[in-house]
Formats: sequence, C-alpha cells, structure tokens
Amino acid sequence: MTFVNILWSDRAFGGAEIYAKKLDLEFSSLTVSLKNLPLKGWVYLIRDILLKRNRYIFHDLRASALNIFFPFRHNICVIHGPGKNLFFTNFMIFFLSYIARNVVLVSDSMASKNFNSRVKIVNNFSSNGIVADLTSKNAIYFGRIEKTKRIEEMIYFWISRPNSGVLHIVGGGSLLET
Repeated sequence: MTFVNILWSDRAFGGAEIYAKKLDLEFSSLTVSLKNLPLKGWVYLIRDILLKRNRYIFHDLRASALNIFFPFRHNICVIHGPGKNLFFTNFMIFFLSYIARNVVLVSDSMASKNFNSRVKIVNNFSSNGIVADLTSKNAIYFGRIEKTKRIEEMIYFWISRPNSGVLHIVGGGSLLET
C-alpha cells in the first residue's frame, strides 16, 4: 500500500507543495494534483480510493473536500492554513475530524477551537532546515505571491522601516503577472 498526496494546486512550490514533497522523500509517496487532472485521472483516482488500494493524504481544504465522498476511510487530511474564511475552515476541520482517520493542522495557531482527538498539530517544516540568523537585518518571504497573502502590505511595511535590510521574495503567483 502506497501513500498518495492529493493536492489541489499544481504549482511547483508553496507550503502544501513543500510539505507533500517532504512526505514523498520520507515515505516514497506519490503526489497527485487535482487542479488540472484529466477526466481519466479522476476516474482512476476515485476507483483507487473506493477500492482502498492506497492511503491518501488530502492537503488543503479543496482536496480535503474530496474526502467527504469517501467517509470513514483511513485517509488523512492536512490543513495548511486558515484559508480565506476562518468560519468555513473551522467547520471543515470539525466535520473532517469525524470522517477521516486524522486531521493534521500545520500550525498550532489554527487550533483555536477544541477539536476531537483525531485533530493533530504537526508544525510546518517547510523551511527545510533553514535557521534564521537573528543578527541579520535581512528577511525572506517564501510562498505564493497572491493578493490573499497580503504581500503588498509586507512590502510597504518593510520599506517604511528605517535601516531594514534586504527583503527577499521567492515564489510565484498572479501578482507577478500584473
């Protein structure tokens, strides 16, 4: 039985993508992106889930929603962030905690509610071993460059700070296309 990471995103990097790549390396798992999956891929995926051929790890809320159609399997849902609507995120975590084997939150800041024992916190390890130099004035943002991430506010804040070092921004997204 193989672990299969299911993500909505088809990006090369981002929080969920790094997390899935780490699991790929640690557990020899596979990763499937739902965003541009052809119909034939959906058919194979649903068949495999129904036949319990693999263990599935659903990443982010959109991929985890697929787990709703296959309740009480030994699947794991990983929620990487609070999403755009905290109420909806909390509802999904609560609901998924009753139908999935485990729901993993990648930050204890997301665990503001008392969820049941199937909700686990495994802090995000997407820094890949990078350790901050607290004496440096430089900073790095690594992730999606999207309006929802409020990158522009971060840049304006950084510019307003006197003697701030260099702000490195690494990532991809729709703001780069405008």
